[in-house]
Amino acid sequence: MGEKFLTNTYTVAITYQALLVAADFAELFEHPDDALHWRETAAEILEASSRLIDSERNVLSKGYLLQEDGSFTTDTTLDISSLYGVIMFGLHSSASSSIQSTVLQIESVLLDQSPSGGSPRYEHDHYFESSPSFQGNPWFVTTLWMAQYYLRTGNRDKAIGYIDWTLKHALPSGVLSEQINPENGEPISVTPLVWSHAELINTVLDLSATKSKD
Repeated sequence: MGEKFLTNTYTVAITYQALLVAADFAELFEHPDDALHWRETAAEILEASSRLIDSERNVLSKGYLLQEDGSFTTDTTLDISSLYGVIMFGLHSSASSSIQSTVLQIESVLLDQSPSGGSPRYEHDHYFESSPSFQGNPWFVTTLWMAQYYLRTGNRDKAIGYIDWTLKHALPSGVLSEQINPENGEPISVTPLVWSHAELINTVLDLSATKSKD
């Protein structure tokens, strides 16, 4: 979700889960040594994942960059993809203090901070920037990721609110753009964007699953 060269929290989370899934496949196809190796590697990633937390704010960082001298430079940018990746791919529990603190910061800094509502991808997102007075343009993808988070943590009403927000900002044809103008809600960038539609479908499916458990 970013344009910077670094090891992203989002990517680390995906890699962690991919190794666990690969280990399951290895067992299924009778390669126990590979399964053991990949689970051990996933465990090492999990153990080292505290490096992904910005200790000053107790929130998930965007990621880090390994320097030639072996030191690490942390990018402390608040990024919704970091929260989504860690929650979706099981790197941390949604009950952890850093996750809860990250959510509070996102709600305070990114979410619904413009007249159009919704959320940009991260702090100071300048991609197709339309108004420098805001953190960036709201994206359907990242706003729906927050809706999925709320569904996972039992806040269905809030999630439904962001589904409704998405439908409200669709074109009359039902098409969703990549982003919208933070001041007037007009579509910006690629339209239609398959990813926007995919996350709407994912969110509605998640909502349906929670409803079936009531």
